[in-house]
Amino acid sequence: MPLKLNYHVSIRNIRGEKDDGIANCYGQRCKTISDAKKRQLCKEECHQAILQDAISKLSSLVGKCQYADYPSPCRRAVARQIRIYKDRIQTSKDQVRDIKSEILAMKAIKRGK
Repeated sequence: MPLKLNYHVSIRNIRGEKDDGIANCYGQRCKTISDAKKRQLCKEECHQAILQDAISKLSSLVGKCQYADYPSPCRRAVARQIRIYKDRIQTSKDQVRDIKSEILAMKAIKRGK
């Protein structure tokens, strides 16, 4: 008898990997940046990359939903999590745009002095 997929555990594991990945990325890439705006920019870039990786893992999980006891709710749950992460990526992209415009504004003010 083949093993059944417990998609709740799989989604939770992917979420945990995402959280760990973001923390590791912050600690390795962004911790040493002294400028607050550039550090925030670095954090948003980490966030986007790790979320994209999580979406890829979730997408591969959709194909495995056929092995769950209830494939349809599995697909819906995975699709819902993918949608949440895509929304977070869009929010992060909006924040990156705002941060970059603030950095440009600060440079313009400094040049004007």
